[in-house]
Amino acid sequence: GILSKAKGAYEDLVQGVSETGENLVNSFQRVVPVLKQNLYSLNVADMQDNVDKIDKFNARIAQGPITEEDLNKIDPTLWLRYIQKDELVRLRDQFAKRAGASIQGIVKNNAERAAIPQPESVQKVMASPTFGAAFDAFMEHPVDFIASVGPESLVQSAPGLLAAIPASAVGGVAGGMAAIGANSFASDYGSGIMEALQEEGIQVNNASALQAATSNPELMSRVKDRAAKHAAVVAGFDAVSGGLASKTMLPKAVATKLASRPVATQAANMAVQLPAQAALGAAGEAGGAVASGQEIKPGAVLAEAAGELFGAPVEVGTMAMGGLSKPKPSIKDIGNAQTVDEA
Repeated sequence: GILSKAKGAYEDLVQGVSETGENLVNSFQRVVPVLKQNLYSLNVADMQDNVDKIDKFNARIAQGPITEEDLNKIDPTLWLRYIQKDELVRLRDQFAKRAGASIQGIVKNNAERAAIPQPESVQKVMASPTFGAAFDAFMEHPVDFIASVGPESLVQSAPGLLAAIPASAVGGVAGGMAAIGANSFASDYGSGIMEALQEEGIQVNNASALQAATSNPELMSRVKDRAAKHAAVVAGFDAVSGGLASKTMLPKAVATKLASRPVATQAANMAVQLPAQAALGAAGEAGGAVASGQEIKPGAVLAEAAGELFGAPVEVGTMAMGGLSKPKPSIKDIGNAQTVDEA
């Protein structure tokens, strides 16, 4: 009886470790099409915006002499007025082709991402209608959930974290925060465009439907506005989390007690950082939904928290590499210090 139970427990453990490892691998594999899709989304929005400007410009020119005020409304960046008419035709065609290629890329990457297995536990959390239901679903397989969403979140944050090292070395905490926030905005804005299109009823897996949608200036104006508002809030919270990661969040008494034990200090700090970072990630997603007028999705909020749990150690380490997590000098050090003049 005891041996049989022990064997069963061991087999469950081995299976669990194997499944968690598989979920980690699949999550990392999903990152590539996700990153590509974000870039394609940004590109198609930009290219279609240029096409729309050229169409408005040509339509206004056809009506007769154009005023400086009209021109500024159509072309605030002042580039259209310096291009010849035949060149505008070539540029419009080029922009439209680039937008079309990006749309094909979006459809292809959606298919690639969908083909990579995702645990039922993740799907259950993401589909939960309430925070209570989402949390209950998460607690059924918390390790699997974090292993499935964490790597995606970490890799998407990687450009900002890498940029934060030199940025923080030069600009201090503010520089690191700016690098992390800028990358967060770009990433969230790209994915937000696709999400907003879906909320408008567009089938983002259908190239023809995407082409028609992105060619609609009024629709894209709403989509980009919604995506930008969501991304701005998320980026703000991510920047704050970067600043927080640069700090040692231990109470003074605990920090003093552990002053001579750097490993214990970092371990204790991480225990405090993890829930704080998770809370900021969740708040950013919820705040972004409110700012953009979208429905708050409990599963998405929980996924952001889980992603921060996975990536917090890397973020704390990154900010430390930038020279931001410097230990405070002790009273003894201060007493022994000499100024240049005294020396």
